[in-house]
Amino acid sequence: MTTENTIFKLIKIEYCDKKPKYPKFDVYQRNIGYLSSLANAEQAMKNNIEENDYGRPPFGYFIEEYAIDKPSYSFVDKSTRSYLPDGAFLDETLASYMLDENDDYEQFFGRTPEKVRFAQSDLVEILRCDTVTLGIVINVPWSPEEVRKMRLRRDASDDVYYTVEHNNAKGKDTHAHPHGIDLFPLRFTISDELRKKCEEAYQVEMNPHNSNETEYCDDNRENTPKVMTKYSKDPCKSV
Repeated sequence: MTTENTIFKLIKIEYCDKKPKYPKFDVYQRNIGYLSSLANAEQAMKNNIEENDYGRPPFGYFIEEYAIDKPSYSFVDKSTRSYLPDGAFLDETLASYMLDENDDYEQFFGRTPEKVRFAQSDLVEILRCDTVTLGIVINVPWSPEEVRKMRLRRDASDDVYYTVEHNNAKGKDTHAHPHGIDLFPLRFTISDELRKKCEEAYQVEMNPHNSNETEYCDDNRENTPKVMTKYSKDPCKSV
């Protein structure tokens, strides 16, 4: 995240449901304000938490950074940081979708272990627009070593996790590639039935040759070690 010729937008993510529960619930992203620096944006977030904001507890927060005094084809954020309900920093984007002089996205060089917040088989909350869905991590973003071995230019679209979401409405699990800022640790109780479905989905993705499913494909990285992180509070016990 930079501080040169940029402004910062503070967004509060609020619950829509009075009693949210898995596998899916709705949220609402509300603009709190525009600030001149990251420090001011974080202070505004802390003030919002302390004021209790009319009794509406936060799901979390985003602070988006936008370039100013610079022509752009669209209003794309330069960077985004995600925060937990108590204001603790969670994650940030490492590359932007802003186009450079060659009409390319900003280059992504890989994530070092300390910047990978979740691990394989972690159960997570996946935020997509105004919906939060229960999911499980199948694989994590590319590491710097993996990116170097590819010898191909990687961009913001490659800085993603590989997950499977449990979606009752569609009658089956669906895979996705969310950015790290859209993943949050579990905060509610999960039923044994949902946990089992997530475990089964994980096993299907990790052992595709033992399943009839052909819809999904991973990046085929072999022997990826499972690394526990500070947010790996609820990994599948059978994995």
